[in-house]
Amino acid sequence: MEVQGKPSIAPQPADPNTTPAAPDPHEVDVHGLTARFFLKRPIEDLIPVRFLMQAEQHPVTHRKAWIFRDGTQDGRDVDLDEWSPVDMRYRGVFKSLAKVPQFTKGLWEGGCELFDYDVGTKNPRVQAHVIYALLHEIGDMLNISRPTSKEDVIFYAKPRLVSRPLEYWTGYREKYKDGPRASGFLSLDFHPQQDFSVSLYPVSTTTEAETFSSCLREKFKLILGQLLLHLRRLRAPGDKIPDQEAFLLGLHGSKLHILRAFFPGQKTSSIWCQRELPMPEISISGLTIQDKTPSPPASYTSDTNDGQAYHIEHTAEDHPEHASNTTGNTNRRRSQSNRFYSAENIERIRQHLEEAKLSTLDNELETRTFRVLGTREYDLWYPEDFKAAVHALAALELYLFSGEARCGGLQEIFEWNPYDPYDGRSEDNWPVQSDAERTARLETDIKLEQQMFAEQEEDLRREEVIRRADDREAVRLSEDLRSSGGDRIGSLSESDANSNCWDWIWPDDETDVGEMKENNADTDDDMIIGQLDPVFNP
Repeated sequence: MEVQGKPSIAPQPADPNTTPAAPDPHEVDVHGLTARFFLKRPIEDLIPVRFLMQAEQHPVTHRKAWIFRDGTQDGRDVDLDEWSPVDMRYRGVFKSLAKVPQFTKGLWEGGCELFDYDVGTKNPRVQAHVIYALLHEIGDMLNISRPTSKEDVIFYAKPRLVSRPLEYWTGYREKYKDGPRASGFLSLDFHPQQDFSVSLYPVSTTTEAETFSSCLREKFKLILGQLLLHLRRLRAPGDKIPDQEAFLLGLHGSKLHILRAFFPGQKTSSIWCQRELPMPEISISGLTIQDKTPSPPASYTSDTNDGQAYHIEHTAEDHPEHASNTTGNTNRRRSQSNRFYSAENIERIRQHLEEAKLSTLDNELETRTFRVLGTREYDLWYPEDFKAAVHALAALELYLFSGEARCGGLQEIFEWNPYDPYDGRSEDNWPVQSDAERTARLETDIKLEQQMFAEQEEDLRREEVIRRADDREAVRLSEDLRSSGGDRIGSLSESDANSNCWDWIWPDDETDVGEMKENNADTDDDMIIGQLDPVFNP
């Protein structure tokens, strides 16, 4: 039986060569492109709030794994071999997580330089299996799918345990293949026929020791590779590349994090065309506004309101000529109300502000500089962090399949197969405002589910007790039969059992032996072989 205790790696002494994580921002350079990493950001800076609220209202966020059901604060203290045979959710996640090296420091603390593990019991490549199992469990519980123009054909999210490098570009005819191998992908697949697959975001894991700067540089290369996959699906002109965003999911031992990079279309187009393109001028209500926002300071917080009108003008309803800059707006229907302050209009304004906030947080003044935001690290062995990680991944999948994510592959799919999230028929069209009745109903459903699992487990334990009692009774009856006098083996006396094998054969009777000899003699006389016929006289 395997009991999960504390990490087997002893704390290492301070290494003078270890580079501690510098305060934000962390800047890395990749062939002339600069990435500024802002880590430990709130999840609201990466994913729109309304999708976080939708994920919070979904049962997937509140369903506890069996390992945390009894109030355990550290999953490593639980015997995984005793996992419930009824509630199998996340079993593969923690079974694989038990084989992952436990690092003494988190990745954001420079822990990638302290790499040591027991080769016999731990394997860093199993981290990819942890992500695969986690995404698979979340996808099954969300059960999100979208219809296509073909009859009975849908597309859905599917994790893939595929390791391959990604090519990335840093300008016109500036191609590089020196990036790391992705440990896996979350892809978009079709059912029942598999026409093609679209990569949504890659997975990165820590498999070797490297400096903190090198680690961030390799992650930015994966993000650039995912950006290239987005742009290849769009096939947009080089001087009209739309705004794009790319996500990356990483795992460092048992600690999970999410990265998001935003690439304004004006900057990527300028880099591709190798010249500074003018900022577009957009007219709103008779006013001419230049679409240019200064870079916020490094101490920028999510509460700052500077430049929040950055993407409000990219509304396909008011300005069709700029509809290519966003995808979600093309699927929105116009308000049927004459009042501007209707619930639908207020919701649309709030969504525009969220998009503007996400774009402003990622905007940088320099053309070849991009901003990458990262969440804090979620330790999957702790219940609160595990719940927060599941909540973030569920919200990210809801956002990707809403038709509003600025990812080229998804934009192409939703352009072919329009999806209206405001039609009222979608299963994931939950109210944005907090609903007390829905929350109470959700809590009741979770309790009933836990009660059902407990009853099924009790029934299985009762059946196991009965089965073991029946097995013991069968063994006892067999032993009684062997020791009884009616048993053939048991009826043999000790003298017979110890005698030689030929003593068991009974002797032939003398009369029978004599008759046998006479019969053999008569038979020999009747044989004609070698005898001459007495009638023949030569």
